[in-house]
Amino acid sequence: DEGTSRGLARATTADMELVLRAVFGDAGPIRITATPLPEAMAGDVRRPLIILLAAVVLLFITATANVASLQLARATTRRREIAIRSALGAGQARVTRQLLVENLVLGLGGGAAGLALAVALHRAIPTLLPADFPRLQDLSLDGFVIAFAVAMSVAGSLAIGLAPAWSTRRLNLVESLSEDGTAPAGAGWRSRPARARMTIMAGQVAIACLLLVGASLLGRSFLALVDADRGFDPSSTLTARLQLPGFALTTERRAAIVDAVLERARAMPGVTAASYSDGPVLGTFGGAALTIDDTRVQASTRTVTPGYFAAMGIRFSGGRDFTNDDLVSGRAVFIVNRTFAREYLQPQPIGQVVRSRFWREAEQAEVIGVVDDVRHAGVTEPASPEMYFYRSSPRMSTSPILIVRTAGDPLAFVPTLRGLARQEDASLVFDSVMTLEERVMTTLARPRLYATLIVAFAALALIIAAVGLLGVLSYSVSQRSRELAVRSALGARPPDLVRLVVRQGLLIVAIGAGAGLLAAAALSRSMATLLYGLTARDPVTYAAVPAILLAVGAAACLAPALRAARTDPLRVLKGN
Repeated sequence: DEGTSRGLARATTADMELVLRAVFGDAGPIRITATPLPEAMAGDVRRPLIILLAAVVLLFITATANVASLQLARATTRRREIAIRSALGAGQARVTRQLLVENLVLGLGGGAAGLALAVALHRAIPTLLPADFPRLQDLSLDGFVIAFAVAMSVAGSLAIGLAPAWSTRRLNLVESLSEDGTAPAGAGWRSRPARARMTIMAGQVAIACLLLVGASLLGRSFLALVDADRGFDPSSTLTARLQLPGFALTTERRAAIVDAVLERARAMPGVTAASYSDGPVLGTFGGAALTIDDTRVQASTRTVTPGYFAAMGIRFSGGRDFTNDDLVSGRAVFIVNRTFAREYLQPQPIGQVVRSRFWREAEQAEVIGVVDDVRHAGVTEPASPEMYFYRSSPRMSTSPILIVRTAGDPLAFVPTLRGLARQEDASLVFDSVMTLEERVMTTLARPRLYATLIVAFAALALIIAAVGLLGVLSYSVSQRSRELAVRSALGARPPDLVRLVVRQGLLIVAIGAGAGLLAAAALSRSMATLLYGLTARDPVTYAAVPAILLAVGAAACLAPALRAARTDPLRVLKGN
């Protein structure tokens, strides 16, 4: 099980640490992470998928409840019909079977439409999901999925049909046959069927409230991720990979091309900085285990050329950038981030000369600068020690990443850059051309997907709840027409009738919103790990969601309330 897997993972981590300490000694930190196999296969999407599955179930429940409420109201108006059938010999089992079959046809029709929509969406799913989404290739509409859809359609149909069937179990034939069909007995708003419909309606509002809270939290968390400080400025920056035919060019020719393209890019009007990186701009890249002054060090490494930090918008907290003089002098220099300096180079990192075995045996290397921590892997990940090395063009890879910071729209420089590459060599191409902001948004593909889906589910639940409230109140007004006419005849003004209907609707909304907020607070812990920049019990969210529900509820109450205000007491009391 999951607990056993995590226990074994912890044991494996401890064993690996013992082995490495036996090999390398106790000097320096050893960072090891062991992950249970199910968690490694599902990645970090397991909890979000469970939450989204729960949202789908809630949406299914609220849609089913909405139809059940309408069918319950319809069953009240069919009391005379059902009474006639019973008087002609139809037993309770036969009436129940008839109602269930009617709803089964409705449910299976809806299930078939939903399955057809799923088939259409299945082709688009790979393009909608992030490319690194785990098990994406295993998605298929197989027999199990179809059987599950059919089972859910049947279950929903039975749930919808049981409510009206249960309401007719104690039907009074004499009383029902004497009704004229305009105001069934027991149809008042305090009757049992009316209370059942209002309870269902309050439940729908509670589900909509719960989903709205989740949507608000994930949506605001996503916006916080977009605006988060990653240690660099992604605005007005273009990134592109320069593809070099490595085996077709000599080392000298490749170096000349790389240098020429970089210098031409720097000379372009509107370009403020340009540089190369020998690996991905974002995400983890490279790593080193080295010894500094007899201390074992683990750090991520990046190979760059001068101007990299200006092109990326990375701030220096001390020291300077690489220069061409560093290459000419032949000195071993490097730049570190704040975390590296804090852990290994205290008290004064700038100018510190360390004895390292990373480049060559016992080589002296000088720290010339300290930059802010850059969260390449995402703002939710803690900063790790990082080292930046200077590499000359001949030692760059055959596909270096060109980073260009501009004074205007970076995409406007793409045609010029492609032309510069073709001028140097007809075989050169730029691919993976993206702005740095687009690359940042790519790293946020999963949070954006989760937020988009839960917002869509919440919007659907809100629409269903609003339509359900409109239907319940409209039916209530139609069944209370005599009561409203009597009130009007006794002196009630149209505004009084409007307030009566609106108060009834807002009471349902308030009860449902209160229940939804309590449920959201109880389930908030499950969403805590998916949020950034706010807590799962964010007060702004818990204040805004009820306000939205009350506003939508008031709008849904408007049409029935106006209908009640236009009641003609004389016509209604005469029965016309």
